Amino acid sequence: MPNTNEQIVYSRAIALQLRQQGFEIIRIEKNPFNPKYDCYVFRRSPWFDLALSSIITERQSKEE
Repeated sequence: MPNTNEQIVYSRAIALQLRQQGFEIIRIEKNPFNPKYDCYVFRRSPWFDLALSSIITERQSKEE
């Protein structure tokens, strides 16, 4: 059963942005979909969810 208190981030760039906003990586794991890359596990909170949503929205608007 997945831990709903944790969020896996597959993008190193997004993980870095979250770190710059003060969120700590609680562990780094091998990416199960592409093992030559890492994924980053963060502890979820309402503030984390808001920051992640904001980063994703910002990145999507830049792609358009």
